[in-house]
Amino acid sequence: GGAGLWFTGANTQTAVEIFNNTIVYNKCLGAGSYGGKGGGIFVFSIKLETRNNIIWGNTQTTGGPIAKLFGGVVTAEFSDIQGSYPGQANFNLDPLFADTTSFNLTRASPCVDAANENDTDVTIDSLDPIFPSLCGLRGDIGAYGGPWASTLPTGVEPITRLLNKLTTGALVSTPSDSRSVNFVDVNGDGWEDIFMTNGPQGGAENLLYLNGGPGGQFSAVTSGDIVSHAEPFDGATFADADNDGNLDAFAVTWYGEKNFLYFGNGDGAFTYDATAAPSIGGAYSETASWGDMDNDGDLDLYVTNSGGNKKNLLFRNDGGQVFTKVVDGPPVNDAHTSRSVNWTDFDGDGDLDLFVSNEADQPDDLYKNDGTGNFAKITGSEAPSQSNRSTMSSSWGDVDNDGDLDLFVANAAYFAEQNNQLFLNENGTFTEVASGGLVTDGGCSYGSNFGDYDNDGDLDLVVSNGYCTGSIVNFLYQNDGQGHFTRDLESIENLSTPCSYGAAWGDVNNDGFLDLGIATCKNSSNSPLEANQFFLNTGNCNRWLKVKLTGTQSNRSAIGAKIWVTATIGGQEVTQFREISAQSGYCGQNSLIAHFGLGDAEAADEVRVKFLGGADTTLMAAPVDQVLEITEVTLTPVRETTKNEAFAASVFPNPASEAFQVEMELQQPVEQLQFHLLDIAGKVILKKKIPVAGLEKWSEVFSVREIGLERGVYWLEISDNRGSVTRMVEVF
Repeated sequence: GGAGLWFTGANTQTAVEIFNNTIVYNKCLGAGSYGGKGGGIFVFSIKLETRNNIIWGNTQTTGGPIAKLFGGVVTAEFSDIQGSYPGQANFNLDPLFADTTSFNLTRASPCVDAANENDTDVTIDSLDPIFPSLCGLRGDIGAYGGPWASTLPTGVEPITRLLNKLTTGALVSTPSDSRSVNFVDVNGDGWEDIFMTNGPQGGAENLLYLNGGPGGQFSAVTSGDIVSHAEPFDGATFADADNDGNLDAFAVTWYGEKNFLYFGNGDGAFTYDATAAPSIGGAYSETASWGDMDNDGDLDLYVTNSGGNKKNLLFRNDGGQVFTKVVDGPPVNDAHTSRSVNWTDFDGDGDLDLFVSNEADQPDDLYKNDGTGNFAKITGSEAPSQSNRSTMSSSWGDVDNDGDLDLFVANAAYFAEQNNQLFLNENGTFTEVASGGLVTDGGCSYGSNFGDYDNDGDLDLVVSNGYCTGSIVNFLYQNDGQGHFTRDLESIENLSTPCSYGAAWGDVNNDGFLDLGIATCKNSSNSPLEANQFFLNTGNCNRWLKVKLTGTQSNRSAIGAKIWVTATIGGQEVTQFREISAQSGYCGQNSLIAHFGLGDAEAADEVRVKFLGGADTTLMAAPVDQVLEITEVTLTPVRETTKNEAFAASVFPNPASEAFQVEMELQQPVEQLQFHLLDIAGKVILKKKIPVAGLEKWSEVFSVREIGLERGVYWLEISDNRGSVTRMVEVF
C-alpha cells in the first residue's frame, strides 16, 4: 500500500505534517491486508495532518487515494483530493497540469492562489520547485489564498487569465473618442508612457500619460503643446526625427485640417513646429509612420490620406528639422483611399519598402525601394492583398519563425463584416492562407498588432473591431509556433467593445510581459463616450528578453533595424526575428523596445542586430529576463572591426576566386566561436559554431563554389560573448 507516501509509527501520539505537496499518478495494484490500498497516501497507526496538497490521479486496487490501517488517523484541509475527502475547505477539482513530466499547474488551475490574503508560511520563489505552485504565485491553495474558512469563499476565483482589464486609474478614467495608441518612453526614464489621439469631428485634445515607474501608476499630462490642440485627430507616430536623443511626434487630422509635427524636449514635453513642411496645408489624413527611405541616417515621413485628392504624402528629412515634400513617384501620385502604412524590408535587401492599405474595395499598394528612396510599385501576382477588399490595417511579423516578415491585413466594409487575411512570405513571394479562424472569423477590423503575450517564442496577434452592427468584440489570437492561429478566449477577461480603433503592445511595468492598449471610439454619432481599454499582463513561467537599440550611424531610434534571437525552447533551436517600426496596424505603435518570449530557454544562445544601412552586432549566451541595450558601433568606411582582446582573425587570399582561408589566433582562453558569413544586405549565407577550447590557433579553408557565393562583397563576422571581429571578403 501507499504508492505515493507511506507513514508508520508506534501509535497516534506520533504526528506527521505534510504541507504543500503534489502527490499524483502513483499506482498501488497489490493485494492482501496492506497491498492495493492508498494509491496516494497510506497511514499505518500514526496521526497524519495534511494541508495544502494536491492528491490526484492515483490508482489503487481498493478504496480511495488515502488509506488508514491499525488506528491511523488522517486530517486534511485546504487540499485538492480526487474523489473528495472530509475536512476544512477540501475540494475535488481537476488541478490542470501543463504536462505529466514537470506537473506545473496551468494558470486556469483551481489550485492557483488568487492573491488575496496569503499564508506567508508557504510563500514560494519564482523558481522554487515546490508544488503546488506557478512561478511567483503562492502555493496556499487553501481557500484559494483567502482567509482560512470551513468552506471555499464565494466570489473568489483563482488567477486564470494572462491579460487582466484595468478598471481604475488615469488610463481608464477618461471617456474618449480615441484613435491611436502609442507605447513610447517620452521622457527617457526607462518606463513606457502612453499617448492616445482623439478624433471627433468637432475636435478634441489628445491624451498623454506618464508612467510613474514601480507600482504602475500613470498620471495625465494636462499642459503643453501635444495635449493642447483640439482637432479631429487620427493616427500618430513617434521617433527621434532630428537625432537629438529625444522622441518626436507627428499626429494627423482629418476634415481638411492641418497635421501636427512636435519636437520632443526630452522631459516629456513637446514643441509644435507650425513652419515644418509636414505641418503645412490641410489634409484628410488617417495615419503616418517614420522610416529612413534613403539610408542616410535620418527619418523620413509617410502620411496616408482617405479624402480630398486622396494622394498620400511623403516628406524627405534633410536634417536639422528640415523636411522637403516629395512630389514624384508612385507612393505620392497614386490616388487611393488609404488607411495604414508600414515601412518594412519585405524582401530583405537592406532598405525599407512601403506597404499601404486601401479601403473602398481597392487593392493595397506595395512599393519596392531601390535603396535610394526611389520606389517601384509591385503589381499582379507578385503583390499580396489584391483581392479588392476594404483594408483598414496591416501588420508585419515573422509568424512562422522562418526569417521572413509575413503580412496580416484587417478588413472592414462600413458596418459590414469582411474576413481578414494572412500572407506568408517566402523570400519575397507571398502565399495567402486559406483556412483557419484568423481568416474566416469575419469582423469589422481596424487595428492589429503582433506581440508574444504568452512569452512562448512566437508572435500572437490582437485585432480590434469597430463600426459594426450588433455586439462588437475584439479578437485575440494565439500562435502555435508554426504560424497557425487559434482564437484565445481564456487569456483575457473580456474583449467586448463599443467600438475600437488602434491596438498596441508594450511592457508598462517592466516585468517582461507585454501589456495591451486598445483605443475606444464611438460606433455612431449618438453613442456615448467610453474609456479606453488597457489589459495588464500578469505573466507566467516563461522567460523573456527585451532589446533596446540606439542608432549612431543609422537613425537614433533604430527604425528599420533587424534583430534575430536564437534560443533553445522546448528542446528545439528557435530563431525569432523582429524589425523595429514606428507604426503597425491602423493607429497603433508598439514599444520601440523589441520583445522576445523565450519559453523555457535558459539563455539566448545568440542575439544578432543589423542596423539599417549600418553595423552588425552579435552577442553570444545572453542571459534571459533582462533588457539588453545595444548601441550601434560606427564602423570604418570598409566596415572592418578588429577589437577583441580574446582573438584576432585574418582572411587570405582576399579577394578570392575559388577558396579563402580564415585563420584565428586565440590570445585568451575561448570555449566557442560563432561564425557568420553575410552578404552585403546582411543576409546570413553561412553560420556555424566553432569549438576552440584549448587551442591557440584555428584555421579552415572555405570553398566559394560549395558555399554558393557569387561575385561580390561579403562580411565575415566571428564572435564570442566578449565581442566580435569583422572582415570583408571579396569574391571575383
